[in-house]
Formats: sequence, structure tokens, C-alpha cells
Amino acid sequence: MESVDWARFGLLSPAEMGTDGFPRPGKTARWYREQKKHTDATWTQKRLAQELGLTERAVCYLESHDVGLDSISLRRRLALLFNIPPILFGLASIEDETDPGQTVRLHRKMKQKEHPLRSQKGRARALSMTEKAIRDMEKRNIGLDSIARRRVLALLLDIPPVALGIVTLEEILLQQHQDVPTTPHTRETKEKEAAFDLAVYTDRLKTLWNRNHTGTAQDRLTQIAAAMADLTTALPYVSGDDEKEVRAVLCRYHHLYAHILRDQGRYDTAIVELEKAAILAERAGRPHLLAVTLLRIGSVLRDRGTVFEAQAKMEAARGNITGANQKRRQANTDYLAAIDCYTRIRNLERLPEALHGVMLFDEGYAKAHLAQGNQEAKRTALAHLNAGGKIIAETRDILEEEFSIRITERTYRNTKVAAMLEAGWSREALQELTDLMDLPEEGDMTRQNAYTDYLWAQAYANLGLIDAAATPAQDALVRMKQIKSRIHIMRIAGLQGQLSQLDSKNIEVIRLGVMVHS
Repeated sequence: MESVDWARFGLLSPAEMGTDGFPRPGKTARWYREQKKHTDATWTQKRLAQELGLTERAVCYLESHDVGLDSISLRRRLALLFNIPPILFGLASIEDETDPGQTVRLHRKMKQKEHPLRSQKGRARALSMTEKAIRDMEKRNIGLDSIARRRVLALLLDIPPVALGIVTLEEILLQQHQDVPTTPHTRETKEKEAAFDLAVYTDRLKTLWNRNHTGTAQDRLTQIAAAMADLTTALPYVSGDDEKEVRAVLCRYHHLYAHILRDQGRYDTAIVELEKAAILAERAGRPHLLAVTLLRIGSVLRDRGTVFEAQAKMEAARGNITGANQKRRQANTDYLAAIDCYTRIRNLERLPEALHGVMLFDEGYAKAHLAQGNQEAKRTALAHLNAGGKIIAETRDILEEEFSIRITERTYRNTKVAAMLEAGWSREALQELTDLMDLPEEGDMTRQNAYTDYLWAQAYANLGLIDAAATPAQDALVRMKQIKSRIHIMRIAGLQGQLSQLDSKNIEVIRLGVMVHS
């Protein structure tokens, strides 16, 4: 098995490996302490004991036998004291995760209903813990200071390790293959510090958002990542309100990065970016920014659910009913997880009216999907959509200027139609689309214009009108491929599966299938 070149990551002495494949943390801490002792002779075990509030004997056992170093907080304390790259301790960063218990709960609830790990009881059994301990873990983060436990949870619940603040050997090897020079804790020069201008990054972010709204900013991912790296590097040089402002701007860059990943169909990675954004928003003391982050997580979950629905149609077209039902259950799980995000937003203090409108709107969409034949639930969902839409119409400028959320009249109408289709109201959706024809095409909004074409196709398909559905689907697919919108391409692939079930020999259905797979 390939080994990690730990010298590239900051450990310049011969490393003694632990059973987890990482350098033994006690030996690593001792080596870095001794390096610091060369320039400051006071850094003895006695001083370290005083810094940590431990006895000298405890520090001796810590350095020689790793005693106490299952603790993530202790590893981070040592990393800060001796400028140790957190990656050597198996950590993604020095900063704490604000609410890892909530991350665990979110990923547990993403499991299918029948999955044994979806319930607290099932996870308690898997971890040999009590249900109360599991509840305390999720609600109060009790028991989550253990790096071993976080590693187990990441494996059990398919949580991206970085979302729990840890890294795996596989990720480190991948970074090693990329051959990117790694200089942990690089300090920028005073000249660079002085030249840092947050307004430049704020203006650049607006330009990037506008580019993505009108087409796609997928070709700017490297530029976005570079800006995020610059902002992260600047954090040690700012404090107080300035630090909070940098964190807020960095949070918004994570929003954009995740939004593009979502469009590419990389939903798990997008959620990881948004979980980082949530931590930044909380540390910046910006509850409104946290609300936007939760809205975006909900949107990613709904989109992933939509893809599962499309895959269900494709499985059904192949005659795989079991597979189709499984995909539908996965879709419902994601929509329920999205509802959880909206519930968290409701519990935030002083939610701005503009964001309240978006929450109602998005919640209505999710509820429409989950209604599944329940007429009262469908009416409730539509009421949420209408109430949210009314608020959005009055606060569009605020949403775009303050929160980078652009919901034009066409975007609102498109989403309302999509919710109607989710609820099974295809004829009503067609009437809404007919009214939408009075709106001029938004010349610079390729995605939304093409989405309207897709919705026409989906409404016709639901009514069994094959020829009427195939043509707008083909038009939408051409434009969605131009902007590389993976989620919309998957939607159209699902639609093609639905049409092929109606008439697999129809020439336009065959043509659409060829276009999807070419």
C-alpha cells in the first residue's frame, strides 16, 4: 500500500506511525515542542503542563504513549501552541465545528426509512451506546470530542470526513498526488497584509454570481477557490468586527462554490461546502447568513431528491420496479431532510421578512412533493408557495443585494409550476405555463428560459401527450447541455424514460433518448 510522505505535510523527523496510519500524535507534539524549545528554552514538559492544566506526569504520558490524544480539542490546542499542521493530527482544520451533532443528525435522517441506522435506536445499537447518549450527542455534541468516534460516524453514516473536521489517509494521498506544495500556516508578508482589500473580493463575488445567473460560472471554479484561499489566509491578520466581516464574505464564497457544485450534480460535496459556510456564519455572528446557508442546503437536498426521482423514472422504463421504488424512497428522504432545514430556520431569531418568504416558498415546494395524493397537504403546500411568492415579489431587490438570491418573476413562476407538477396538478400547471407566456423571455437567463421549456414537456408527458412533450424537451436539453447543468440534464433523462414507457417506438422519444446519451 502506498504511504504518505509526511515530510511534505510538515513532519521533518522520521515519523513513528500509529495504528490508524497517521504519525503518533504524542511523538509529533514532542518533536514540535522540541523545535520550539530551540528558540525558547522555557518550552519544557513542565511549561506545557501549565499551559494545558495537566500534571508533568500526564504530559510525559501524552508525549510517550498518546494518552488523552483521542481528544480533538486537545489536538487542536497543541496544534495552536506549536504551529503543528492539523493534517498531522488527522484534522481538517484547527477551528472547531460549531455543531457536529447537527451534522450527524442530518446525515442520519438522510438514510432510507427502513435503514437500521436511520433511527437513534439503531445507531445506539451499532455504537454500543444508549439512546440517551445518542440524543445527547446530536443535541448537545456530547461524546463528539473523540477523533475515533468521529471516524466511525463518518463511515457508518457516509458523512464526508471534512464535515466532521477530520481527514482520511485517502484524502491526504490524493492531495499528495496532486503535487501541490503544502506549507502549513504560511504567514503572508506585511506588504500583502496591507494590500488586502475586502471590497475587491466583495465586488468580484457579485460579478461571479451574475455570471452564473446568466449562464454558468463553472469555468471560474479555480478563481473562486483562489479567492477563498486568500480570505482564509487573511483571517489571522484581522480581529473583532473586521474578522467577522472577512468570515461573512468567505461564507458567501462558499455559497457560490456550493451552488456551482450543485449544478454539476456534486451534491455531497456541495453540502460539505455549505456546512463550512454554516460554521463561518455562526462565528461571524450573522444569523441571517446562517439562514441563507440552511436555505441553500435545503435546495441541494431537494435537487438531489429530484435526481433520484428522475432515476426512478429511468428504472421504471427498464422494468426495474424494485429499483424505481428504492429511488423514490431516497428522494423522499432528501425532501424530509430539506424540511428539517426549514424547521431550523424557523427557530432562528429575527428572521428578515425577505428570507421568511423564501423559506415559505421552498418549504411549499418540498411539501408538494411529499403530499403524494393527500389533497389537504397539497393545498397547504400551494398556500405556502403563494404566501412566499407574495413576500418575494415585494423583497426581490433585498434578496439579491443582501443575500445573492435572485428570484425573478420567471423563476418564481417556474418553481410554482414545478411544485404543481410534483403535487399531480398537471392541467393547472399548464394553465400557469400559459399565463407565463405573457412574460418576455429573459434574454440573459439561459437556465430559467430552458427550464420553462422542460416544464412544458413534463406537464404534457404527465397528461400522456407524447409529441407535445418531446419537442420542448429537446429544446431544453440543447440549452442545458450548453451550460452543463447536470441536474436539468438528469431531469430530462427521467422525462425521456417516462415517455418511453408511454411509447418506446415514437421517433421523437427515440431522438430525445439519443440526445440525452450523446
